[in-house]
Amino acid sequence: MLTFAINILPYVSRDGNYVPALRCIQVYLPSDSNSSSWLRNYYHSIITLFINQFDLSQPLRIEEWLPPRADTILRFLILPVNRCTSRHLAIGMLLVTLMEPPFEKYVVCVITPFICQLIHKGELSLSEVIQSLCEGTISTVISMKQAPLFTHLLAMIVSVSPLESLPLNEKVLLLGYFANLVEHVSRPVTQQRRRSLNSDSDTDDENIETAISTNVGGAPLATIEYYVETATAVLTDCALRKWFVVSAISSEDGVRALSSLCYFLRQNAPEAFLSLLCSLLAHKEFLPRLWQYVVSLNIRAGFGATRSLISVLEQGEYISDSDENALIPPLSLFTALLSNILRTIDDDDLANGGHGSTILPFTLGQIASIATHFRLTLGLIDVAYPVNVSAFPTNVTESPDKRSKWADLFKNVASITKVLYERDSRLHFMSNGFWSSHNRQVVMNTSLWRTGKGRRRTRERPFQFNVASITKVLYERDSRLHFMSNGFWSSHNRQVVMNTSLWRTGKGRRRTRERPFQFVRLLLRENEDNANEEPPTAAELRNISILQSIPFVIPFMHRVQMFTELINQDRRQSGTDNYVHDAYHVVVHRSTLYEDAFWNLSPVKVPDMRRPIRVQMVNWVGLDEAGIDGGGIFREFLAELIQTALDPSRGFFATTHDHLLYPNPLAPFLYPSNFQDHFYFIGRIIAKLIYEGQLAEIRFADFFLAQWLGSSGDSLLDLEYVKSYDPLVYNNLKFLKCCPPEEVDALELDFSVLIDNLGATERVDLKKHGSEVKVTADNRAEYIVLYVNYFLSKRLSPMIASMRAGVRAVLDPDWLRMFSSNEISILIGGIDAEIDFDDLKKFTTIHNIKSDHDRLYADLFWAVINEFSPPNKKKLLKFITGCSRPPLIGFKALTPPMGIQLVHEPDKLPTAATCMNLLKLPVYVDTETLKRKLMLAINSAAGFELS
Repeated sequence: MLTFAINILPYVSRDGNYVPALRCIQVYLPSDSNSSSWLRNYYHSIITLFINQFDLSQPLRIEEWLPPRADTILRFLILPVNRCTSRHLAIGMLLVTLMEPPFEKYVVCVITPFICQLIHKGELSLSEVIQSLCEGTISTVISMKQAPLFTHLLAMIVSVSPLESLPLNEKVLLLGYFANLVEHVSRPVTQQRRRSLNSDSDTDDENIETAISTNVGGAPLATIEYYVETATAVLTDCALRKWFVVSAISSEDGVRALSSLCYFLRQNAPEAFLSLLCSLLAHKEFLPRLWQYVVSLNIRAGFGATRSLISVLEQGEYISDSDENALIPPLSLFTALLSNILRTIDDDDLANGGHGSTILPFTLGQIASIATHFRLTLGLIDVAYPVNVSAFPTNVTESPDKRSKWADLFKNVASITKVLYERDSRLHFMSNGFWSSHNRQVVMNTSLWRTGKGRRRTRERPFQFNVASITKVLYERDSRLHFMSNGFWSSHNRQVVMNTSLWRTGKGRRRTRERPFQFVRLLLRENEDNANEEPPTAAELRNISILQSIPFVIPFMHRVQMFTELINQDRRQSGTDNYVHDAYHVVVHRSTLYEDAFWNLSPVKVPDMRRPIRVQMVNWVGLDEAGIDGGGIFREFLAELIQTALDPSRGFFATTHDHLLYPNPLAPFLYPSNFQDHFYFIGRIIAKLIYEGQLAEIRFADFFLAQWLGSSGDSLLDLEYVKSYDPLVYNNLKFLKCCPPEEVDALELDFSVLIDNLGATERVDLKKHGSEVKVTADNRAEYIVLYVNYFLSKRLSPMIASMRAGVRAVLDPDWLRMFSSNEISILIGGIDAEIDFDDLKKFTTIHNIKSDHDRLYADLFWAVINEFSPPNKKKLLKFITGCSRPPLIGFKALTPPMGIQLVHEPDKLPTAATCMNLLKLPVYVDTETLKRKLMLAINSAAGFELS
């Protein structure tokens, strides 16, 4: 009779009477009903009866209150749990039955709230649910497609359960269950990338509401988006987050599980991920444990041997999906944590890492070891574009999810590698030549980088953590601390030869063919709009990816030559290499040099700054200067214009404690109507300076260069930058970072700052509702990061954006992203070193030699100037060429080559034709006269009248 009553329930119509069958079940349900199949059939009948009797509201909504008849039917779901001797088995089979596809909407809208109410009333407990998971039945029955719904159900149960009473072993189990489930729960790749572009890096520590009556985020119910949002809301609850961290520290399984959870949050809820990072950073011992876990992951090789999984990746070899899922989450989490730490420490902390009160848990030697691993991530490019495709399984197919995983991992690695490189450039913890000694040949074809008017534009992306970004962070630190051996960063046994024709110029755009592991295309964001072009090879695409992501593995001078070739090719493509024709003519008064230039070189009058510009100067008394511009006058004008525009007294720029220039944050208040136009103009003229290969004696702050001309998505503004910006602020932040917790509380800080804008005081929140969030020992690292980001980045962002737009009007920003901030400084201002006149002599031609005496006189000239002081040598070079610094790649690159024309009229002063780099040198009777006349000429500062 009992079996009949259970089996008849699914067939009872809405007008039928099901009460007798339920009464029979209530009376005769035995306590020994421990058969899995019997229980599943029972639950299936009860749920089907409920569905047949009641319709869901339209549109769908969470039903907190049920009519008495509906509640009565659902109460029969708990009946076997209360009667069976194996309570855990009954709970487990209930959960399994709920996962059947026809029940999904009812489970979300009705049954899940009902179960949560049972837990709230004490009729069911989270501990019992966890124990039922241990039975193994659920994991063997639930499929990957059912994982999102089950994740949602488990998250809702956790949200209404008291976690304090849960034993530690059950917390570890819960962490593992969530980790296994979320591996199969994710938004479509397009939605993930859209969220990453629109997300705000600021985090919010507000308590997360766990009320089941609300629709988290407003996503439609019973959709993957809804499951993701409810899961992320619960997983970032402060109490649950705390216990997950404790569980992860206690075991290796906990490390693996927490890595998977963090990876899920990183992909689907960046704000929640950052909050979890802050909790992990409070546990100094976790990061070394995580790194040890990453390097301990092994893959089985032949003859029973094993290999480190990360070493397999470094070699660019194929790894299986299971190994990929084991490696990517912990490696991604490690790069994010290390990036955060490196942002809150200075070079002294890095040099003293692993000792004292520093939050960095690694010694300098360990950082060097980490840098070695990350530099070898060139192998990721090999995985993306295997030259030897036969080395990869023939049945490998690549989904969008897989490509997105590899793209994100490569960006992570490349970003941190860049930071390590920049640190190394200051600290020199790696060996000389390390970054480029990789024995990899990268040939770059510049035609792949489009030049001319059709240069591709890239959209700006908010900051993202990357493995590549961690390697960049370590490189940056090593550049200051030098904890890696010399040459370490380039000693990677890979030959990198870049063929510049791969960077498409003119009208053509680069195309690609379909290949395995083509995540690099996600990084390059190419458009296949010209079907007639020959697609680049795998080797060419991997090389351009290296140059865009980790360019420092190529020697600096090689990149300078490549950059020069790109500009020369752009000149030919755009037709701007002819100085005589199509030149703009401008008249500029010396007394109002900046104002005249701002007007005459505006985009309306000079739409293409790449074209030649011929300048007529008007002197201080209103007369045209005698010089005829063949190029030299413009070079002098451009140098003077930049010096005038960047003069702090004009208000566009301010200086740091070390006299380095950066945009004045008060400029919008000094020039409220058109400050953006001025910064756009300054960006254009500096880009013109770079385009012409001219050097200027200016020095910008590194934190400004990293954002302006560097890769905006990868720039990590660490505490070291504050040392130059403001030593007092730097010392205060250092104290806050290291002081005892009670002193942090005594400071009574919150996440807001007071700003003085020319007498008007303004309170600015560093994050949402920041003035209401107190700074504590647990969140002070986040405060330091936000503080540095606001003053060195966010406050300057309007000016930086305008200058970046000005540069983009002349140069493709991607070309400049081949260089670090320090290298860009060299690109603009040259190397402030003593001029090598012996090198200049090799590439100088002497004209108008009439006798042996003239030859001896030429030798005398070189002997005299070699005795000049360094400042006078610079003045002489500027007198001849219009610039006081030599070309980056030596005087062989001086165009046109320097010449000296002997003038047999000893009563004249030396003059120069800067447009031809020509010194007109009279033949004087003795050495003293030669020296005196030269000094008089180079110190006269008489403008172009002498030319």
